[in-house]
Amino acid sequence: MGNSRVKKYFLTLAGFALIGGLTGCGGSSSNSPVTQYGVFYDAYNSIDNKNVPANFTPENNMPNSGAVTYSGVGFVFYGVGASETQLLGETNIRANFGNDSLSGTMTNFVGGTGIGTSAEQISGFDGTLSVTGEVGTVAAGCNACLIGNLSGTLQGAGDTVQINSGILGDFYGTAYNSIGGFTPNNTQLNVDGVLTPGGANFVAER
Repeated sequence: MGNSRVKKYFLTLAGFALIGGLTGCGGSSSNSPVTQYGVFYDAYNSIDNKNVPANFTPENNMPNSGAVTYSGVGFVFYGVGASETQLLGETNIRANFGNDSLSGTMTNFVGGTGIGTSAEQISGFDGTLSVTGEVGTVAAGCNACLIGNLSGTLQGAGDTVQINSGILGDFYGTAYNSIGGFTPNNTQLNVDGVLTPGGANFVAER
């Protein structure tokens, strides 16, 4: 996917990035929001750097049975310019290749405004986003794609954020090693009752 929109945290977190380790990319629940953002940021980029078009899973390599669970990081953003809020959270997606179904969650979000500047404010957000959909031939005739829906509510930093959007995505690696999904470019989120430009995506690996 190569999503360069995710901003690097401003604070020097390189030394904290692996504190507590990664348990499904969620890290330790005792991590501060700032430290956890660093954990998610590094995990996101580690997977996203491999999720490029040259690494799409060949259609003939996709299975017709079995199921795989992918763990990674979700990214939610809303607002414009300096007021844009960016959130990173834990993502777990299960692809069932026997019935071509997709399900999962995105939760434990941390983030805020001013990410990447000295004015950044990072805190935790409550709530869970649900991923549902299909894998296989349903997406424009592609046998290594996914199509579905992302919905749910997040609350934090004084905001109540509701999302209900379609998602599209792909499988990557010769053995469908990772996945990536994203909302359309014109997505709007309901933030405190006001439709606001925004969107979401996720990257995850087996």
